Amino acid sequence: KIKRLNNSTSSAINKKKLEAFVAVPFLENDNYKFKYETIVTLKSIEKESKIKYKIVTKDALTSTKFINYIKPFSIKENSNVFFYAEKGTYKSAEVNQPFYKLPTDKTITILSKVNPMYTAGGNESLIDGIIGTTNWRAGEWQSYYGNDFEAVIDLKKTKTINFVSATFLQDIQSWIWMPKQFEVYTSDDNINFKLQNIIKTTIDETDENVQVDELRISLENCKAQYIKVKAINYGTIGKWHLGVGNNAHLFVSEIGIN
Repeated sequence: KIKRLNNSTSSAINKKKLEAFVAVPFLENDNYKFKYETIVTLKSIEKESKIKYKIVTKDALTSTKFINYIKPFSIKENSNVFFYAEKGTYKSAEVNQPFYKLPTDKTITILSKVNPMYTAGGNESLIDGIIGTTNWRAGEWQSYYGNDFEAVIDLKKTKTINFVSATFLQDIQSWIWMPKQFEVYTSDDNINFKLQNIIKTTIDETDENVQVDELRISLENCKAQYIKVKAINYGTIGKWHLGVGNNAHLFVSEIGIN
């Protein structure tokens, strides 16, 4: 025999389920990158729930335990904000949002035409310290479709440079190839540039693995204020590939300077 629940029992169960459900709070911020500081605002669709949060920095816990969210708070360094909501004895799922501080000691000027579909949020994304993953749809990559990539980084003053690097992606099924080569130039006046070195990719053009690779050029006794980087696009796709005759994408994520 099947035991059927009466209406009152069914209503009580449904009410219990509703009480146990707590909506996940959300961030009101539109951008998670900042130069000097940013204000973090947390909200919940449930007025009766309380929001708890903690801030985790790169070096240590700014907050060792979750605290009550009372009002918007500021962040001045790279941080992860963890938060959840609670209602009575129940709590929502925990959420984590990283915040990134953009460098203020250098700027970048892009000299090439970026593909408007993949901009990574702007030019500064190439010097924000965030390296894209093989999940290039996440938005941390810039694409140069059928074009070489060229940019100038201004260090604001003359500095000793030990190396310059750039991070690239290969996913040939999506028409994305490593550059043929990576070039580094330096200058004191942003007019006259000296070629420092050229490095070629070691990844085979037919390698179908989706992969991220850093091309790095070491410099010796080099001092400069301006650094120009250039990556040569793979070019037109050959007959061996289904995309034959089309242009290749060149995906770049981060320019590193030390």
